[in-house]
Amino acid sequence: MALAAATSLASFDQAGNREDLSDVLALMIASDLETTINLIGGVQGQATGVKHEWMEAKLSSWKDQCAEELATAETDLDVDDGTKFRIGTLFRIENEPEVMQVTNVAGNTLTIVRGYGSTSDPGVAYADDSIIEIISHPVQEDTDPLSWESIIRTRVYNYTQIFYKTVKVSDTQEVVSKAGVDSEIAWQVEQKLKEIKRELDINAIHGIRAADAGGDASYRSFGGLIEFVSAAGGNSLDASAAELTETRLINLMEDIYEDGGLDAPCAILCNSFQKRKISAFWKENRRMDQGGGTVGAVVDTFECDFGVVNVMLERHMPADAILIIDPKRVKLMPLPLSEMSTRELPKTGLALKREIVGQYTLEIRNATEAHGYYYNLAVA
Repeated sequence: MALAAATSLASFDQAGNREDLSDVLALMIASDLETTINLIGGVQGQATGVKHEWMEAKLSSWKDQCAEELATAETDLDVDDGTKFRIGTLFRIENEPEVMQVTNVAGNTLTIVRGYGSTSDPGVAYADDSIIEIISHPVQEDTDPLSWESIIRTRVYNYTQIFYKTVKVSDTQEVVSKAGVDSEIAWQVEQKLKEIKRELDINAIHGIRAADAGGDASYRSFGGLIEFVSAAGGNSLDASAAELTETRLINLMEDIYEDGGLDAPCAILCNSFQKRKISAFWKENRRMDQGGGTVGAVVDTFECDFGVVNVMLERHMPADAILIIDPKRVKLMPLPLSEMSTRELPKTGLALKREIVGQYTLEIRNATEAHGYYYNLAVA
């Protein structure tokens, strides 16, 4: 008995069919344990548009800096940001026992009482740029609002970027017998998908956000971890060609901690050179297994007073830099209906043609508070 009559248009006749490769991409990411994309959990969620935006909020800062030297017994102090203070505010200079109280605020100039309560003026000057630690903002009974205080949300954004590859295989190459390969076109697509996975990982570290959403004369690209974390006001330190030491690493972790980070398992991303430097922190504690013939020191976790971070070897990190990131605050997201896929291109001539395409962006929350970047480290 014959099969039903063929329709005038069937899936096997039509070019342009789309095959979703998002699961294949996910398997490729999972198979490579030491990549940034795998560390942050692969592809998750969805972008909101080609300009992907998210909201962030910061608590009011409890630190400021002196904008001048404060001499002993002096009762006027210029600070960097007078909006952090109000009448009644108690503060001290970092690591100093004397507590002072604000009695008036005029712009960035404070009028203060020295040696508040049981503390006293130490009789020495506090240097310009000294760190001020705000203790509290006490008020009197029946106080009327002195000023309205609100937490301001900020809008942060990144653009989506199109990742694109093409494959062309002759009809003959597809049908001839091949060693270890059933379908040439399928094998070529798989290799190009691996290249895109590598490009995604590199871009997650080194990507630069485009100036606009793209147009006739510009391409759209997303910014990566280094660009976001090293932005103004972030925990970004210049080593000035000095080598990475345990103290320098702890200093960076302290900066992140002071900004409210390190509240979840974080990770250090580093190239092979800086990974060896970290492993050498404990070179005096080398282990030796005489039976197995193993000797050496390998550091996979770094722990200090400010938290515990995993150490991950990332081949695409610059040799002279390290990143400390909170993976839970970083997401690789596709644009809806733009997950990684392959499409058949119209059949012309004696060849099969495919395009592999996907559109993604990177969301990096609290980039300047919860993450850190040490750069210009020694590489010799």
